[in-house]
Amino acid sequence: MSPRELLESLRARHIRVWSDGDRINWRGPKGAMTSELAASAREHKGALLGILRSPEFQAAEASWRLSSEGPGWVAIRSGTLDGEIVVFRRDSSVALPPAIRQAVVYDRAELEGIVAGDVSPADLLKLHRAKQLFRGSLESRRVQA
Repeated sequence: MSPRELLESLRARHIRVWSDGDRINWRGPKGAMTSELAASAREHKGALLGILRSPEFQAAEASWRLSSEGPGWVAIRSGTLDGEIVVFRRDSSVALPPAIRQAVVYDRAELEGIVAGDVSPADLLKLHRAKQLFRGSLESRRVQA
């Protein structure tokens, strides 16, 4: 089994896999991680770490987390926002774990509005600081002449 096939197999078993430094961690339903899968993970550790750290994998993981199959939220440490942890969630009905409730939270509509507006990093930082200060939401409005 290739490292990518292993990751797909783990996801199919609802086992979440992530890297922490030079370690590979996993969490899933009791009994989902078999001794064969664990041995395969140890065998492919170097390749798995490379995949888990890749921007493509991280983007796919974030997309899955926001999907209806995922938990509905993702926390990201943003270099553009001075290293702050920002939380994106599918919608306001998604419950967040206590550890991240103090972070600034954006929902999907706000994220889509930021992306569609082609916001510069400086403007994004201003929007973020305003959202943080007022604990409000961002709304997109078009002004017609």
